[in-house]
Amino acid sequence: MRQALVLAGTIAMAAPASAHSSVPGAEGLFLALAHPLTEPLQGLVAGTAGLLAARLGQLPAVTGLKLLLASGLAGLVAAFTTGIRPGAGLDIVLLLAAMGAAGWIAAFRRPPVRPGLGLAAIAGLAAGMNTIPEPGEGFAATLIGSYAGFLLAIVYLSGAGVWLARHEARHDWLHLVPRVIGAWIVAITMLVLAFLVSAR
Repeated sequence: MRQALVLAGTIAMAAPASAHSSVPGAEGLFLALAHPLTEPLQGLVAGTAGLLAARLGQLPAVTGLKLLLASGLAGLVAAFTTGIRPGAGLDIVLLLAAMGAAGWIAAFRRPPVRPGLGLAAIAGLAAGMNTIPEPGEGFAATLIGSYAGFLLAIVYLSGAGVWLARHEARHDWLHLVPRVIGAWIVAITMLVLAFLVSAR
């Protein structure tokens, strides 16, 4: 866990420092790696989906992570081929995806597997669509970094979910932690959705 926190901190600090990099494309790569940290909605969706996958049980969690990686890549390809770019419309889709995944976490101590996998895949697809950067210099490096940042957000939050699941046998109250987090995410996303819809 300590090494994971160090890695996350290193990426966060490397992003602004890379603005002075002499390596072509390095700036976009590092900034994109930190995208889930600098773009809260992206990190929220990817992290919530990863946490949901971890709560489904050991074997379903592995399937869920594979499904998340595949759906995230599918979303990225779909956005690239159709020309979809991050904006208000996609923000609403991301919020709905996060709310669905978080609601499933909050509703069950051990969420039903098949609907949970479906919600995780939808969230991964939406988050993947949001990883496409604006066209310009270093587009390929930025695209790779953005997808890698998306994967890191999933891995970190799913790892947290697995850690909680392993310790629930000793401390029964720990099962409440992800459910409280899920309920909090649902409340936040509903509030932000209300603001976005009212502003349209």
